[in-house]
Amino acid sequence: MDLVDEAEARELAARSCFTEHDINSSGAIDASELVSVLRTLGLKDVDETDGMFAARVDVCFRCFDANADGVLSFDEFAHLYNSVAFADDKEGVASLEAIATRHEEIVAREAKIAAGTQETLRQAKSFKRIRQARQQAEHAGHKPGSSRLTTGVTMAFLRDLNSIIRRDSLGDDLANGLPDELSTEQLVFGKSSRNVTGPGVMGWCIAGPDGATAKDSCCFIEWCERQGFTEADDGSPYFAPVTHFVSHAWHAQWPTLVKTLEHYANSKGSELMVAKTAFYLDIFAINQHVPPGVEDPPRSPDQVLKPPIEACRRTVLVLAPWEKPKSFTRAWCLLEIMTTLDAGAELDIALSPDEHRGFLTTLNERFDNIIHNINTIEAREATATVLKDKESIFKLIEEGKGFDVLNDAVMTTMRTWLIKVITTFRAECKAQDPSDVYPIFPNGRTGAVLGRSIAALHQMLGHHDAALEAYGEVLKEDPDDPETIKGIVLMYVEQERWNESLKWSTRLLEVRHRTHDENDIDFATTLYRLALSHEKLGQYAESAASYDSAGDVYLKVFSHEHEATMRMKADEMRAARGLQTNDDEEKEEEDWKRRRSKRRSRASMSKSGTISLAASSA
Repeated sequence: MDLVDEAEARELAARSCFTEHDINSSGAIDASELVSVLRTLGLKDVDETDGMFAARVDVCFRCFDANADGVLSFDEFAHLYNSVAFADDKEGVASLEAIATRHEEIVAREAKIAAGTQETLRQAKSFKRIRQARQQAEHAGHKPGSSRLTTGVTMAFLRDLNSIIRRDSLGDDLANGLPDELSTEQLVFGKSSRNVTGPGVMGWCIAGPDGATAKDSCCFIEWCERQGFTEADDGSPYFAPVTHFVSHAWHAQWPTLVKTLEHYANSKGSELMVAKTAFYLDIFAINQHVPPGVEDPPRSPDQVLKPPIEACRRTVLVLAPWEKPKSFTRAWCLLEIMTTLDAGAELDIALSPDEHRGFLTTLNERFDNIIHNINTIEAREATATVLKDKESIFKLIEEGKGFDVLNDAVMTTMRTWLIKVITTFRAECKAQDPSDVYPIFPNGRTGAVLGRSIAALHQMLGHHDAALEAYGEVLKEDPDDPETIKGIVLMYVEQERWNESLKWSTRLLEVRHRTHDENDIDFATTLYRLALSHEKLGQYAESAASYDSAGDVYLKVFSHEHEATMRMKADEMRAARGLQTNDDEEKEEEDWKRRRSKRRSRASMSKSGTISLAASSA
């Protein structure tokens, strides 16, 4: 039995005895319960009466009741129990008199042993963890130096990474923790040509020429196992089967990534669920010295991504910064998204607390920016640090879904996620005054802002019924909200439902009359859509009048810009109206001729019938 096993056995035995004899479950041992303990340990003489034994136990009890509270805590009890059960000299120590007489010496000896062996015990535990980790790796089929494609790191590991680095002899320069500006790439290789605002070359890194894993040429997870860094002080494991695949950009800030994942994990459930979460992070799982692409035989990028994604069936896409996510510019991230979609796995979005607030600000002030960022996603413009990786990934995309399908899939995923997030946030706002918690929203306008955003996203996804429902919710709160009515008009125009477009454009114009200056650009665009609706319905006179009115406003607002276009459209409508008038006159004349012909025909038949009838009578 090694030192760790012995220490664990001692504590387990003491704890078991303590629990067994704590009859009233008070969490402490009183004098009567200690009598039972010491009798069980064989300290009662054969010819000794119960009263005599109890008196001797009481003397011993008072010696070890250090705070004189009348009971023995577990620590107090453990000193006494270990002195008896694990005494080196059973005859010299294991008697009540010897224990009572030498209790201070015994307590001091226990404390000295504990202090003297603390470092040895830590090392022994480390060796034991190393042995267990090696056995588990062998059982899982992990060869030394291989990448751990289905192993994830827990939040306990991410929180303790600073202390792990400090415990490594190479990490002295990071005694104060990792710099906030540190990029993930710098954490891996010690430097980054792209992070010009970050710290200089790091003295400690994972896989640089002098990095922690360089000597053993292994992944960081294996390196931690070899050092005995496999669990936190409270016993929480550092590594576990992967539950979430993390898609992130290496040149984003590492401390922000950790905060993002912690925020994501906490938002998903209880502390137990957080403890069971294990994130696949390539910087820890991949052997950076012998990456899968240069293994023998080499593995393609999709062969690297499929095992962890299919194992956990949930990918967390980290967006940072929110305004322009770096993930959408990286070839590896886009391939990870495509692999997730191909596997039919879930795709979640994660924002850091600061990015989440920035997102809400953008949602309120610049929603069009959000839509622009989504609508301009283009996989063909993605980059990769290694040109060969980019070529391989692009080939996989082209042979798979293709760039256009991938772009559409990413956009759809983002829009669907936005609907979910905004809907949840709107429900939270209804429960309290959002201006108290989110001062970025003007008081009383939160529902309209969020409702319109939800409707617009549904509209982009082609969910027109859901969009109308969302717009309707806003109009219940404010029947004359011009932006909401405008959204309905645009949706009907997009669907070419011109009767509905005309109806809502007319309503919007009435609202604009009451709430806007008639020389306002919004007033002009409303007139333009009204004219368009009339035009599509063949109502050319009304269309010409609306185009002329729009031209008048454009002339006042923009001088001659756009005004000429409106005049031209009005002239086209008048010309169309003229043709329509001529057509109508010709049609009326033809109708009159047909009606006259029918009358003559009926008259002729009637006359013929009368003659025949007269002839028959004759």
